[in-house]
Amino acid sequence: MDSPSSSPSRSPRQVLGRIGGWVVIALAVAYGSLHLAEFHHPAWGFTRLLQISPSWSKKAVPEIRSTDTYIYREEAGYDGQFYVQLALRPSLQDPALHTAVDIPSMRAQRILAPWMAAIIGAGDGNRTLRAYAWLNVVCWIGLGILLLRLFPPHSSANLIAWIGLMFSAGATTSVVYALTDLPALLLIVISMLVLGRHRFKTTAGILAAACLTRETSVLAGLTLWQAPSWRQRIVSGLIVVVPMAAWFLYVRSVFPPNPNSLQNFAVPFSSLMEKLRATFAAVINSPHDHLAWAGLGAIVGIGVQAGWLIARPQPRNPWWQLGIGYVALLIILGPPTFAGFPGAITRLLLPLHLAFNVLAPRTRPGLLLMGNLSIFVGAYMLNLGPIDTRELNHARQPEGPVMVQVAQGWNGVERDGKHTWAWSGGEGQLLVKRFADQPDPPPVSLIFTLVGEVGCDVTISRQDEVLWAGYTEKPGVTVTLENIPLDAAGEAHLKFHTNGPVRVEANSGRRLAFAVYNVLFR
Repeated sequence: MDSPSSSPSRSPRQVLGRIGGWVVIALAVAYGSLHLAEFHHPAWGFTRLLQISPSWSKKAVPEIRSTDTYIYREEAGYDGQFYVQLALRPSLQDPALHTAVDIPSMRAQRILAPWMAAIIGAGDGNRTLRAYAWLNVVCWIGLGILLLRLFPPHSSANLIAWIGLMFSAGATTSVVYALTDLPALLLIVISMLVLGRHRFKTTAGILAAACLTRETSVLAGLTLWQAPSWRQRIVSGLIVVVPMAAWFLYVRSVFPPNPNSLQNFAVPFSSLMEKLRATFAAVINSPHDHLAWAGLGAIVGIGVQAGWLIARPQPRNPWWQLGIGYVALLIILGPPTFAGFPGAITRLLLPLHLAFNVLAPRTRPGLLLMGNLSIFVGAYMLNLGPIDTRELNHARQPEGPVMVQVAQGWNGVERDGKHTWAWSGGEGQLLVKRFADQPDPPPVSLIFTLVGEVGCDVTISRQDEVLWAGYTEKPGVTVTLENIPLDAAGEAHLKFHTNGPVRVEANSGRRLAFAVYNVLFR
């Protein structure tokens, strides 16, 4: 006789299906990890996710420029560069924030993520910066773990739901740009799991934290209608809104209100219809543009999510209550939230995406696929790993991280997937730098291929010392520079020089004398 605790045996097909599901999850995690690792630098860590632009760095609080923080050479900045400064000034009392942050009254409302980084940093600017840069990465990992409770990988439908949300346009954009949307979504997921245990005050407290992370999280408070009495609903609602209201009043006392805030709202459906029109036009005018099709997939996915919740009302279901508030938000959102690629809309409506993936019937995987079409934008965002147009290579060594950059006299760094190189017109400098907090930084050894375009004699020197001299032509010679001494700043400037000959490119006018290929550290 079977014991009461024994579970029914599974068929080999079921066992293989479960193993296969976990294999798919493992492959997805590997894919995400490999692409996210491209944003990590041995010297600057994940601070490249902060997207700090050169122009805004000049206005930023001093820690941005005085710490080991990556600042882009191109104007590629985004909103993470503003939130991290709030982490450095969590009380908002520094007058510098008025000019260091683009819209301080709006950014400061989303204070919980900066506060978390400030707590971890404990007054250390460099640690605070790195903590905020890591925040979305940690939240992404946490979200993936919690979603496995909602979507165990035992069916193709659940795999679509898990991968579709984890690699959605909204989730990946928040990670790549170090925004507040993904941390807010993680708190909402936690609140929904707690709500399932009928712990309404705890749920309300978690939602209050979500509202201080992203103010639109207040719409998730609709789920508190699950409370059995009006008294519990009112108390829970006050727990959600009172901390947010009190903080907003404080922010209002520090920063003037944003005069353009109402532009985020418009006549119902007007901005959505205009976005659909513009997206379809982009596809029609550029049918071979993959990004146009990806953008269309993202907006169609949102439409499917909203349409399903409207067509299949479940007013007593907390997941439907969660999603329907964001359907209402979608209808009235204004042009700024739809602008650009992929647009803030994909991030704002992450809770709708979550609710749809929970509610969509597992017998209709095609519906789930349609609702998760933003995954193509998500893949694009993860492939946006920053490419420094001046860096030839970097590495982590026991003595401290090192890198080599082109300085003056080079035509920029070029890559083709297998090789990295830079051409000079006859005289150029390379900067070798070790990031080591010590007065006498250990030397650096390099090996690379030196290629002459026509054939020339090249001299490599540091200050007045000749490190290498010789003749090179195609396909090049191997050059090894052992134990290059560094100055107190951990730097060495290597001068490359030739007297010619030089070839001038017909189309670009570039002067090509010699090139360095595939710089490696020994």
